[in-house]
Amino acid sequence: MLMHVAMGLHPPLFTAHSSISASSQGKRLRGFYHMSYANRLQLLHLDSLASRRIIADLVMCYKILNNHVCLDPAKFFTCSTVCCTRGNTMKLKKVHTLSARDGHFFSNHVVNAWNSLPDSVILSPSVASFKSKLQTLDLSSI
Repeated sequence: MLMHVAMGLHPPLFTAHSSISASSQGKRLRGFYHMSYANRLQLLHLDSLASRRIIADLVMCYKILNNHVCLDPAKFFTCSTVCCTRGNTMKLKKVHTLSARDGHFFSNHVVNAWNSLPDSVILSPSVASFKSKLQTLDLSSI
């Protein structure tokens, strides 16, 4: 039971943990136990847990950078000063960390996904339009 509660808060760091959570989810729905995780998602028209987490992280990043929440963006992110790069015009700079633990902080693990988004998504006028544009992108490669 504790594993089910914790899975909503923190992503599994090891492959063994993610397989435990995926296998336990099939037991909750009758008739889905024999199906693989990918087949259950396809049948229910759902995105994978990893995809939903990336979307949630990107939406929070958008809210922080556009002052939709009461958090100072300068405390979380450093904007890149390089102007001649591919991708969007609001690139974030990844902070070098000395420990593996610090690399899992929100401000570090969201940078690669954010920098890979196109300008048409980044420059959305509202959170709702940002979310709808994210749904049109293929986030499986991020």
